[in-house]
Amino acid sequence: MHDMPLMLKKISVFAILASFLAIAFFSFTSMTYGPDGSMRGDCPFSAMGASLCPPSALPGAIHHLFAYQSFISAPVNFAIETLIIILLLAVSIAIFPSFLFHPPAYDIPPFVPRSPTPFTSYDRKVRRWLSLFEHSPSY
Repeated sequence: MHDMPLMLKKISVFAILASFLAIAFFSFTSMTYGPDGSMRGDCPFSAMGASLCPPSALPGAIHHLFAYQSFISAPVNFAIETLIIILLLAVSIAIFPSFLFHPPAYDIPPFVPRSPTPFTSYDRKVRRWLSLFEHSPSY
């Protein structure tokens, strides 16, 4: 019951992240096209006044996916990548220090080996027989 808020936080973070990713990758479907197939209003793909708008929805979707592909496949310098990873680690340590220095939720008992005596099984059998004898009806 104590872990329920944590589980709720994990589910809500996942839902919010999934919704943002869905909007980012599938926003081309919300572009409005007129009855003639051309885009209404100002073209979102225009660069410096030159219109590069796709004529219909299918080329618009393909253009949108190619834009994501070119964004993802951008070459990154090794030094910049290392710097970004170090900064992300530093920010995560600064924001969540309790994850690093948090004591365990329960104490782990030390392991104490116990060597059973050789008569343990015999004693157990005798106790079992006596318990049956004690609880049996006597006539």
